Amino acid sequence: MALNLDRQALREELDADPEGLGYASMTDEEVAAALNKQRAVGTEEGTVTYTEVLERAPKAKLLSIEKANRDGSSANAVLFMELLRYGGGVATGKDTRGRDVIEGLVSDGLLSAAEAAAFVGWGVQEVTRSRARELWGDTVITAEDVAEARALKDVG
Repeated sequence: MALNLDRQALREELDADPEGLGYASMTDEEVAAALNKQRAVGTEEGTVTYTEVLERAPKAKLLSIEKANRDGSSANAVLFMELLRYGGGVATGKDTRGRDVIEGLVSDGLLSAAEAAAFVGWGVQEVTRSRARELWGDTVITAEDVAEARALKDVG
């Protein structure tokens, strides 16, 4: 049983069924399973690692960025290589520093806009979470929770 679960909020979820999961025709156990099931909810940009760059980037492109890093002709190339080697990768999502570095490589003529977009795409990850987590955070819904919420419906 989820201790801090707002049973009224669960009741409203069951009544509205905004995701069209068919709660009304499910048993309490089936509803709990449906609410706790991990499902794809979208994508988010993440981090591109050094290994990914080595495996996916055209070698000539990587060599030109490395050359600009070594000779110091591009501060963006220096930062790019430092992020890859020592920072765990280049974050392309919420961390704007990673995006700024990629855009800087385009400005410096080391990447085309299409290459930069492809690079950012390497960091895209599918996001999964349960409906319960979307609504109530780190909560696992039990059949008992569902039964209690449905009982509220009968009372009200």
